[in-house]
Amino acid sequence: MTTYIFLDNLRLHHSNALKDVVRRNNQELVFNASYSSPLNPIERLWAYAKKIFGRSMISDCITFEQTQVTAFVERSLIQVSSASLAKHVQHCLLRAA
Repeated sequence: MTTYIFLDNLRLHHSNALKDVVRRNNQELVFNASYSSPLNPIERLWAYAKKIFGRSMISDCITFEQTQVTAFVERSLIQVSSASLAKHVQHCLLRAA
């Protein structure tokens, strides 16, 4: 199984040393176009998590302590489905091709 790694175009990400490590580990680098954060999978993760987090904040209570907010953020990230992220990764691969 190939692992895809999404990167921006930082010069370091194009180094031969990195490319060698990636090849040895059955990975493939996918470079986003400049200023294309909508294609970055981590942006999707945060978008889904923010949606879940926002619903929790509205429905659970009005005033929170720091530990409660941290717990809500962690729970929101965990609740993002792998299917949603996989769908987004496929979309990015199609756009990058």
